[in-house]
Amino acid sequence: RLVRLAKMPFLAGTFVETYVRSEKVGLIAYMTKLTLVIIATMHFFACSWYGIGRGQEDGQGWVHAFEASGVADDDVFYMYVTSFHWSVCQFTGTMEVHPRNSFERAFAVVSLLVAFVASALFISNITSSMTRLNMLSGNEAAMFSALNDYLVDKGISRKLVVRVN
Repeated sequence: RLVRLAKMPFLAGTFVETYVRSEKVGLIAYMTKLTLVIIATMHFFACSWYGIGRGQEDGQGWVHAFEASGVADDDVFYMYVTSFHWSVCQFTGTMEVHPRNSFERAFAVVSLLVAFVASALFISNITSSMTRLNMLSGNEAAMFSALNDYLVDKGISRKLVVRVN
């Protein structure tokens, strides 16, 4: 299964390169892929954070403290959503769930560092893609404007000019 998962980006890239002829659609697909990679990374951190909190034998993990407070009565979905919320907050801000021991604190620090680098890469790639998309749109608009000027200069009927555009 992991080998199939590892092949997935290659297959998706091959699909886009083979069947998608529009560079705009390719850029949008690339930005969507980046977003999905960030969400998958958040999911990985969320599951790891939950596993670390649950795995503390001495009952000092964040999961045990959360359950002891009566907030999450063994509701797995609520605990996952809380873990995912914590993971998202590593990329964007803070949350009410905090590390309760040194192992959780170390994992949180590593997560913050990875989230910082991933966020910077994500933003730079999205910015680059959006700039490229704007350049493509600008070039296309300039080409249609030149075509429109040419057709008008040659006395082509307005009806045909509209059909060509």
